[in-house]
Amino acid sequence: MKTLATSSPRNISRLAAWLLTAAVGVVLSLPVPAQAHVLLLRSDPEDGAVLKRAPRQAILEFNQPLAQTAYVILTGPKGPVTTGPLQVAAKRLTVALPKATDGHYRLAFRVISAQGHPLTSSISYLVGQEARSANEQSPPKSRANWSTPTGIGVAVLLACLAAWFVVRRRRQAGSAQ
Repeated sequence: MKTLATSSPRNISRLAAWLLTAAVGVVLSLPVPAQAHVLLLRSDPEDGAVLKRAPRQAILEFNQPLAQTAYVILTGPKGPVTTGPLQVAAKRLTVALPKATDGHYRLAFRVISAQGHPLTSSISYLVGQEARSANEQSPPKSRANWSTPTGIGVAVLLACLAAWFVVRRRRQAGSAQ
């Protein structure tokens, strides 16, 4: 059985090239956030806001111009709440909100960018007495964490590059003797 030390330089080079190709393939296949899709940049009220009084309107700003098709559903402490008319202008969606009682509210929305990319998401906020007694910190926002898969991919790529350099040095040292 041949070992790495007794293998021919050509076989070692092929192995190193295969490992490097596999590492690059792993890194390139890692998921990354799509930059072409519509994203919510900011909202008023902010997600997780604690408010003394109910807002009169909600404003959602996106990274791309929106199509005129948009849907919102406001849910309050006693269930669905009827909202006023929606206004879509460029990258902004504005919805008139009714007078509201104290409690937790969730504004769910679905928008479509002018390029046809949909986004379904929601923001939540607290109003009134519950807001005064609530913890003043906003709830943690769940964001996609790409650092772990990217770090693993980079580590695999660096390990393959290191192996390639070691094999190359051994091959050069072997041919010099």
